[in-house]
Amino acid sequence: MTLLFWLWGNLDIVQLTGCFFSQAFTMLFGDMHEVVNAGRPASQVNWSMFYYGAMMGLVAWGIMFYEIYRLPDSVDIPWWVWLATGEYMGLFASFPILMWLQYRQKGRFDNSKYPNLPNGGYLEGERIYMLLSLIAKSLLAWQVATAIYSPDAEVYGTIDDSLPA
Repeated sequence: MTLLFWLWGNLDIVQLTGCFFSQAFTMLFGDMHEVVNAGRPASQVNWSMFYYGAMMGLVAWGIMFYEIYRLPDSVDIPWWVWLATGEYMGLFASFPILMWLQYRQKGRFDNSKYPNLPNGGYLEGERIYMLLSLIAKSLLAWQVATAIYSPDAEVYGTIDDSLPA
C-alpha cells in the first residue's frame, strides 16, 4: 500500500509513514484476531479485532483516494498506476473476506468437512491466504518493475534519475 502511495506520486513523508503504520496495524489486528480466536467454535468468535483491523485498512485507501481527488486536472496518471491500484484493491479486499469465511466456517472452511483433521477448515483458509499473498505481492512487484522501465517512466522519473551521470 505504501508503494502504491509512492507510485501515485505522493511523496509526503507524513502520509507515507501514516500509510505504512496503518497497514502495519491492520496486520497486527489480524494477528490478534487469530491469537484470541484460535480453536474457538464459530459461535464464540470475538470479532472486535477484525473490525478494528478493517477500519485501519480503510484509512490508507481513504487518504489515497482523497489525494487522487485533489490532483489538478493537468496531471495525467499513467494507465499502469490505475491497473496496479485496481488489482491491489481487489486482492486487498479478498483477505478480510477470506478471514470472515474461515472463522464463520462457511463452505470449504467448515471443520466438519475434515473429520480426520482437527481444524481442517482453518488450515484450508491458511493455504488460500498463502496463495493470495503470493499472487498479490508478485503482481504488484511485476507491475512496479514494468512501470519503472515503461516509455512514460521518464515523465515521472525513474530510479536511474538519482544516479550521477
